Amino acid sequence: MKRILCILLCLVLILSMFAACGAKETSTSGTTQQPAAAGASTASAPAAEPSEPAADKVFKIGVMCPASGDLAFVGEGTKRVVEYMQTFFEEAGGINGIPVEFIFEDDLGSAAGATTAIKKLIDVDGVNAIVGPYFTSCVLAVTPTLIENEVISISPTASPADAFSEDGYFFSLDQPPINTTKFQCAFLESKGYTRLAILGTYNDHTLDKIEQFNAVFPERGGEIVACETFQSGADNYRTELTKIKAANPDALFVNVSDQEFVKVVREMEELGMDSTIPIFASHELATDYVYKEVGDKLEGRFYCELPVPPAGTAEDELVKKFNENYAAWYKEQCGDDPTSDQSIAFDCALLLITAARQADSLSGPDLRAALRALDDVEGVTGRFTFNPDGSVDRTSYMMQFINGEMVYLDFAI
Repeated sequence: MKRILCILLCLVLILSMFAACGAKETSTSGTTQQPAAAGASTASAPAAEPSEPAADKVFKIGVMCPASGDLAFVGEGTKRVVEYMQTFFEEAGGINGIPVEFIFEDDLGSAAGATTAIKKLIDVDGVNAIVGPYFTSCVLAVTPTLIENEVISISPTASPADAFSEDGYFFSLDQPPINTTKFQCAFLESKGYTRLAILGTYNDHTLDKIEQFNAVFPERGGEIVACETFQSGADNYRTELTKIKAANPDALFVNVSDQEFVKVVREMEELGMDSTIPIFASHELATDYVYKEVGDKLEGRFYCELPVPPAGTAEDELVKKFNENYAAWYKEQCGDDPTSDQSIAFDCALLLITAARQADSLSGPDLRAALRALDDVEGVTGRFTFNPDGSVDRTSYMMQFINGEMVYLDFAI
């Protein structure tokens, strides 16, 4: 009897072992394997690969600019171009097959808002790179965060000197102010102007331009004969213009708003100043409002520097496609023409994606190296080469007001 019991116990143990083995073969992570569907292959599925980082599945580009408050108008146009870019770059194949996703974030146009926005984009959204910020205070606020997280940022419109560094991750498409001043001085020299006067609203930009002209223009044989500033909101500028008139300049540079510019031009005429003296200014003054109000007084004597090449000269296929389609799409959506700021935002994204396609990986350091290696890349708003510190070298063009419109001159550097 004992022998029979021992044999039975051995059989039970052996059967239990086979049952356990069978259970292991039909279970994965506690989930019972279901029978294969009719006609389906019964071959074992390959073992799952370890999940790849999100950056290798989707290339995420954050876009930082104000979408609320007094500067909300900047964000309204930017939102539209972001919407357009999402489809545009999808159709262009993304980054070697990796899709691109744009994530918009309101930075309020302030340092505090930018600090909050960039933390969300990096910590929550996991972006690989950022277009923006648009303003100097915002750039300076986020620069340490970019370095800490090794995330690239390209600003369309801000280029504070303190943000650039060979160890940093900040880039800008905004021409460094000193480069613009050098271009303007080169043009003045080419035209034989040697006595320059400067008039501007009292602010940091005007003071910087005065310092830069004083440093650069004498090197080209010129002289700064007068520097006059006035407080924003001043009723008139006769005192400053009278001093400039007495200095007898052969050219005038102004750094003012378009409304101030209109008053300056009218008061120059009232004071009997030379009606042929050339006036140089930023391209922001080349507006329909200025043309309507004082265009007749500016004919042939108003000049401005512009970083955007003449229309119809693009060679790059993506740039041509954007030029051909975006304005019409925007007008259909908004009933108005797009602004130049939107084209610059597109160029930021275009350069990021161009660099990412050439980079060894999509990591911050490799993207930075690829951006620095770009040479004379064509965009909608110009041709770009980055310096090792993230600042940009780009072609500038001189324009002159002729027959009621700004005309490109044969002068570009």
